[in-house]
Amino acid sequence: MNIGYVKKAKKIESDGIKSYFYNVLTNIKMIFNYVEKDKYKTNVFTVYNFNDKSQRKLKEKLKKNNIEALVVENNNNIINYYKIESGYLLKYMAPEIIDLCFKFVKPILDEIYICTNIFNYENVQIIESLVSKVKIVNIVSKNQNYCRLEKRLEEKGIFITVSKNRRKSLKKANIVLNLDFEDFSEYNINRHLILIDVTGKSRLPEGFNGIIIRKIRVNTKKILRVFSEFENFEKEELLEAELVKIGNYEKVRNYIDLNKIYVEELYNKKLIDNSEFKRVKELNEQKNKKNPSRLTAVRMEGG
Repeated sequence: MNIGYVKKAKKIESDGIKSYFYNVLTNIKMIFNYVEKDKYKTNVFTVYNFNDKSQRKLKEKLKKNNIEALVVENNNNIINYYKIESGYLLKYMAPEIIDLCFKFVKPILDEIYICTNIFNYENVQIIESLVSKVKIVNIVSKNQNYCRLEKRLEEKGIFITVSKNRRKSLKKANIVLNLDFEDFSEYNINRHLILIDVTGKSRLPEGFNGIIIRKIRVNTKKILRVFSEFENFEKEELLEAELVKIGNYEKVRNYIDLNKIYVEELYNKKLIDNSEFKRVKELNEQKNKKNPSRLTAVRMEGG
């Protein structure tokens, strides 16, 4: 993805003839709504104000330079242009998000459910990356290609289960990664589950009382070059842009591991705090006490 960066021109706060003329020139450019593209970095743009004329000029330059999404200095949302969708980050950081969910709710079963009807290479990579971290990976899908994938992986000694049963497939789920389902109302789901919603807009049945994760805040303890290049930009947005620019899932995961990028906070419309996870944990424990049949069956199968 071609990401653009927008800076706001600033006056120099110091004495001297050079500073004086620079500030005069800045004032003139502000009056005439200048928008400048960096001479050396074709995806970096400088604006002198954010009024309507400047924004129109900026959008023209962005489209001319095939900029697909925008990162703006100081997280300024006044510019009406495509932003990086949070779903990218949820996909790329899925292993870390799931680790956090397990840490908070401590489910009895080391198990994850993945909902997807779209069969593509990236989704297969996501599934395979989670198989190495979680003991039981369940795929919920209408797409028969996932049944074929189940058999291919089994030949390699990698085991997943695939189901399209709307009545049973999500009834016992505690943690669900939704890659592309838009509507869960036709499924009989555990109403206290944790849903990591990559789509950002999936509809849940009435009475849903679990947690929906639709956005995350990431961070790193490393000092990356991009931070010094864009000092007044939000670190989270710069990290997100770096991941999206890479595009390839395997390379993105390598970048995350190399730079020790981690999930700092989880959000739906607002921050999801520990008390929310404690609430769903207690609800699911109460449910399991009332209906322990599945846990008993799993223990018997496992010896």
